[in-house]
Amino acid sequence: MSETQARLISTFSRAQLARMCGGVLHGSADADAKGVVTGLGSDSRSVGAGDFFVALVGERFDAHDFLGSVADRGAALALVSTLPEPEVLERLPCVLVEDTLVAMQWLARELFDQVLRFHRDVETIALTGSNGKTTTKEILRALWASRGSTYATHGNLNNHIGVPLTLCNMPLSFDSIIVEMGANHVGDIAELIRLAPASRRVITSIGSAHIEGFGGLDGIRRGKGEIFNSPSNGTLAVVPHHERDALIPENFPGRVWTFGPRGSGATLEFSVEGTGVDGMKVWLAARGQELTLTLPLLGAHNASNLAAALATLWDATLERDPKATLDAATLDEALGKLEVPGGRWRKVQVGDLLFLDDAYNANPSSVMASFDAFVQWQAALEESHGGPRVAIIGEMLELGEGAKNFHQEIARSIAKEESLHLLVCVGTYADAMAAAVSERSGLEVVAAKDVASAASALEERTTRGVVFLKASRGARLERVIDIIQDGCPG
Repeated sequence: MSETQARLISTFSRAQLARMCGGVLHGSADADAKGVVTGLGSDSRSVGAGDFFVALVGERFDAHDFLGSVADRGAALALVSTLPEPEVLERLPCVLVEDTLVAMQWLARELFDQVLRFHRDVETIALTGSNGKTTTKEILRALWASRGSTYATHGNLNNHIGVPLTLCNMPLSFDSIIVEMGANHVGDIAELIRLAPASRRVITSIGSAHIEGFGGLDGIRRGKGEIFNSPSNGTLAVVPHHERDALIPENFPGRVWTFGPRGSGATLEFSVEGTGVDGMKVWLAARGQELTLTLPLLGAHNASNLAAALATLWDATLERDPKATLDAATLDEALGKLEVPGGRWRKVQVGDLLFLDDAYNANPSSVMASFDAFVQWQAALEESHGGPRVAIIGEMLELGEGAKNFHQEIARSIAKEESLHLLVCVGTYADAMAAAVSERSGLEVVAAKDVASAASALEERTTRGVVFLKASRGARLERVIDIIQDGCPG
């Protein structure tokens, strides 16, 4: 959505917004004028004229401290749990509530209800999963754009703050909305799906992400499965085929599509038919139809993400006309416009080193899926990019008591790849990972205590080749590229 596009929130007055938040309006500005509030935000540094500023309070911050600067920036309204000084209130009308986060969530649900009530033709899609959420969300955005205007979660604003921010900034008009939902604990998704009870709901995968907070895979299944809370006869559920029984309630009243590899018996089956430097051909089949699409990503995990996303569009097509077919050319054109956020399959050339940066997030299943895709990719590069093949693996966070074992197992699995020349293990478990693969002949293994040490280890051993980066976001492993780049002449 462009910054100038009108938002749904602009159709309400300050007084109406105060009621929707469950608060009381204070200040001398016109309470009933509409079109004054044009957007909503919680970052005082980016608030602009016409914004509704939400003063969130956390363990280490209190955004009420910035109400004066927010008023200076031209905000039209603020959501507060404590009123500011009279001088600030004179310039910045405020809605007083007990808890600003809860009030923002109420407002988000009220706005989503407006969409459901008055825009019945809008397609509403929610998704979650251990891996692939943001990539699948972007694939969904690209595919549904072939049917009309789309609005989707920006970046990874997928938590208890990000989802209401997304909903509160919905445009005035759109044909489909795609809401990404993330979770660290059981109960998180239940909270989010209450805000946006979409008609089409997707679980991309079940894996070991945030296992510490969920207490195990069964906890992850329970947590992700909350996306199917309070369904109706019109609700579509899309899940991995092998997880169907664990994720779909026995009394689920809606439609269920599963996706899985060719021959799995899933509603929508897929297989990778060809791999190149810039993407792959993916065969997909469902309901007696089949087609082959070009996806500008690599790896079986991304073919699975495509299948999960396509299931929503395929179901919608057949729901309107059971005899309708999908047009591969139209979908290929849509996928050609796919944009994946930074840190996901980012290619960076530094001198004679070609980096594949996929260090946005990591857990055991996503590391191996991404590494397998890297192996396919670097094989396709054989003629244009010679030199050593290197993997730099940083720490995977939130794995609980089994973290050390998970890291060692990942190192062993990666070390089995014969085309790999150098493995650099980084962070807390670097020594344990290196020790786990010390006997692999033909592979040089380095344990680096931090990112700077990892960059030094790479520079000391090669100035050319292809380098794979993977770690949890908190490890900041992409800084290896920055460090090498800073030292690269020219």
